[in-house]
Amino acid sequence: MGINRLRPAWVVGRRVLNQLLCGALVLAGAGCDSDRIGEVRKPQLRGPILEMIDSVDLLERDGVFVSKPNDVLVLPNHDLLVSDVAVGSVLRFSSRGELLGRLGRRGRGPGEFVSPGWMARASDSVLLVQNAPAFRIEAFDLRAGTWLWGRRFEAKTTTGLAARENDVLLGLLDAQRKTSFVEFPDSSSALLYRGRLPADAHADPLLTDAFRLTQLAARGGRIAQAFEVSNWIYLFDATAASVDSFHIVVARRKGAPVRLLPLLRSNQQLAMKAVNHVSQPVALGWLNDALLGLVTVDPDRTSVRYRGQAFVSVVDLNARRACVDAPLDVPSDPAPVATFAGDTLFVVYQDIGTTGAAVTRVRRMKVGLGQCSWEPTG
Repeated sequence: MGINRLRPAWVVGRRVLNQLLCGALVLAGAGCDSDRIGEVRKPQLRGPILEMIDSVDLLERDGVFVSKPNDVLVLPNHDLLVSDVAVGSVLRFSSRGELLGRLGRRGRGPGEFVSPGWMARASDSVLLVQNAPAFRIEAFDLRAGTWLWGRRFEAKTTTGLAARENDVLLGLLDAQRKTSFVEFPDSSSALLYRGRLPADAHADPLLTDAFRLTQLAARGGRIAQAFEVSNWIYLFDATAASVDSFHIVVARRKGAPVRLLPLLRSNQQLAMKAVNHVSQPVALGWLNDALLGLVTVDPDRTSVRYRGQAFVSVVDLNARRACVDAPLDVPSDPAPVATFAGDTLFVVYQDIGTTGAAVTRVRRMKVGLGQCSWEPTG
């Protein structure tokens, strides 16, 4: 269970979910239009232009084939790291798609994975990998390809991973502390509780669990965090004592049921089912010092497979505006995984090759903002 395969403990059919939502909205006098549980969509808004640079197929070697990617990371030398559930390892590819090696293997021992998920690079040569559902972080030396250390967390879920120089930033939602991530330099140091939860999750453990999927991105002294059940991005300073927030309008994605969560505080079981009707943040990255890129997926909860349309948005922090919801023109079954490297978006997805066989493809796209319909972020 990794970054883009995170599924709830329950499975709710769309018809049942809509009936539940409709019943709650009738009680509130809001009607039964499922779109009305969130913000009013603005499909007329023009999002970023995603200009194709190139694509490459990840080549099979020695029977190793990427079939269930959970995350992708781009190294400074342009090598690609892909965490794959089916293989149970992090696979390293050249920019031409050639398999160069692997880190870790399937298992439950040191440096082994139940399900490798989010990745981040700390300092120059340390790779951090989230290991679910063991709630562990595994650290590897990228130069030697060896395991360095691991750390387990006493939590219901860990959600989002980033690094700031030598420090690890891990999404860890805490309703009592009202914090949203922890920071630590190594496997044995004390955890520093940082960040802030969206207001609807404060001091409510069950609703905090509803905000289970987040993404983190660090640049210099600033840390950004996007939440699953929220249309806001939070921005923290180096100590995470100061916080700013940026509202991301909804154009085409589902967004979040912002008016429904407060209504359902008294019915937590219904609330936890309702929050499945939301967009999930699957990638957050700094395009430059002023711009943040966000990729979200609208998952189809009626399917056993993780599938859904993905969208790209960009937030201009200095001008406090957003360019939102450019649809990713890649297959949605299964949903893609993505990462930013500056103003370039890397997307890993599965497709059918020229021979009719399944292929896993990496597409590079330039994120262009020249035709955006910029909307204020509040």
